[in-house]
Amino acid sequence: MKSKNVFSAALLIIATNSFAGWQPIIGIPKPPFGVEESHAMYSDCSKYKYDYGQGDQCYRVGADGPFTHYIEPNRVGATDVNNPLGTPEIPRVSFPENSTIAPGSVIQIVGTMVAPNIRVSASATTSRPTFVRGSDPKVDVVKASATDGTMFRFLESDNYIFENLAVDLNGLKIRAMRFGLVDHSLTNFAIRNCEFKNSTGEGNLVVSFGHNFPAHNTLSSIVIWKNRFHDLGTDRTTLGTDDHTAIALERNTKNVWIVDNEFYRIGGDGVYLAHDAPPVDSVAPHHIYIGRNLFHDLFENAVDVKMANHVILSQNVAHSFGPEYCTNCGPNEPAFRQGEGNGSPAEKRSYIWTLYNLVYNSSGPDGVFNAFEGADKAPSNEIYFIGNIAYHIRGKNKDARPFASWNQERIYWLNNVAFDTDVGAAFWGDSDDTNNNEKLTIMNNIFGTTDQQSSRPFQLYISGTEESLSRADVESNLFYQEDGVAKLRFGSFAGSVDDFVAAVPSKAVGSVEADPRLNHVAELSFVPASDSPVVDRGSSIQRALDTFEAQYGMTITSDYEGESRVVDGDNDGVAKVDIGPLEIAGHIIPIPPALRLAD
Repeated sequence: MKSKNVFSAALLIIATNSFAGWQPIIGIPKPPFGVEESHAMYSDCSKYKYDYGQGDQCYRVGADGPFTHYIEPNRVGATDVNNPLGTPEIPRVSFPENSTIAPGSVIQIVGTMVAPNIRVSASATTSRPTFVRGSDPKVDVVKASATDGTMFRFLESDNYIFENLAVDLNGLKIRAMRFGLVDHSLTNFAIRNCEFKNSTGEGNLVVSFGHNFPAHNTLSSIVIWKNRFHDLGTDRTTLGTDDHTAIALERNTKNVWIVDNEFYRIGGDGVYLAHDAPPVDSVAPHHIYIGRNLFHDLFENAVDVKMANHVILSQNVAHSFGPEYCTNCGPNEPAFRQGEGNGSPAEKRSYIWTLYNLVYNSSGPDGVFNAFEGADKAPSNEIYFIGNIAYHIRGKNKDARPFASWNQERIYWLNNVAFDTDVGAAFWGDSDDTNNNEKLTIMNNIFGTTDQQSSRPFQLYISGTEESLSRADVESNLFYQEDGVAKLRFGSFAGSVDDFVAAVPSKAVGSVEADPRLNHVAELSFVPASDSPVVDRGSSIQRALDTFEAQYGMTITSDYEGESRVVDGDNDGVAKVDIGPLEIAGHIIPIPPALRLAD
């Protein structure tokens, strides 16, 4: 059996940085707007015409296709005087007035345009979206000039596509884009193939969505696709101050796709979801899809889900978190974090699905995948971690942890793998018997080698009251310690896997200590070998699969590469799920050299 790389497709799509069309992501539906529309459609004069001031006519066509407005500030003769639209011969200098932006506009930016607090309030339609575009973000730039504020405020601007531009914050503390500033809903907005870079100073939300108005004012059908966010707040040195976040989703935001982007060298989070200081009759972000992104060298989290509902995090890759792995990283922040501290609003997260993500070269002591609540918070419910991989989770303090959760209601850890970590996974159930609905489900996971010299040399650590532990489902997990005997702790029990099976047999059904025989682990491929003990050894996870399908109308019954999660891998005539994130059935996926672990 040859190896397949579990995330090569994600990185390959990001690397090409082109509109090759929508590629499916596990558990994430295709956006209804923003991935197929092209300004080139306006070249068809039989279907589309535009009024340039003298009645409808065919679209003007330039070097990069049809356009209605033409901006090239550095061109000799460029002027805004008596020139509301601009042409390649006499271009405009600045962004056009809203009164000139009709549905179906194509605003072409060539070279570098200064963007000093531009307010965009002209709407378009679904069939005639407006494009704000360059031809290539390497050469076409919008640049900040104000020392504070926002470069672009999108107010009542429905049905827009912003593409192929570099957004240069010019070393200033200024937002690039802000949505939701007026008492009006906004729908259908795409940001694609752009670059956001170069902010500094005090904290900043680079692209932010959120309303201070009642819940009927929503920001919906937002697509952020194939962009790069980097070098934002890299001068940050301490937690709690000067936090730079690439994308913030806050009040009344729903149906948002953040897919196929790259985030790196950011002085805070890549993506942040919250419902802070909510006005009356507002709702937390919901139905948020974050998939197939690459995160690395961030000061805080790849994705920080403070408050949201119905969030799907799928097939993302994160690496180089923690000071051991990058020069501007914070002190050991989790890559994928769910939780709020004490004193937060009395809300409850629900239906957060973390599916088939990979984290490597990270050192978070609270778990590179974690879910928690502060002591005075309502525990979150229906939290799922399925098919995730944590590899080479090591830190100088020997306390880096792959998975962790505490103060949750019903949480499910299914078919994940932790390999080469300082300490093992740690899950805390109910600590005071105040929540009879609380339940830990830990099934079909691979808990691999830990540092036996660490303070907690357990592959798995589970704590809680007797009632909490009695409710827990712990079964069909595989334990492996390369240089000795695997250990785990369950309540007051601490010992080997064999001792655990003897002492707590009801919580050890199907569990085994063995070498999982995963192919090419050091190359970040984790498919089991044909003689692996994980093959057809898993317990059914059908309840989780059915719950997802009931909620979202689509299935998550395949692994990274589209292979069915339930196959007859050992040819005994009975199809069962394998332990771990990948089924034995598979095909060859080349491993790009750039994706291999650094020496």
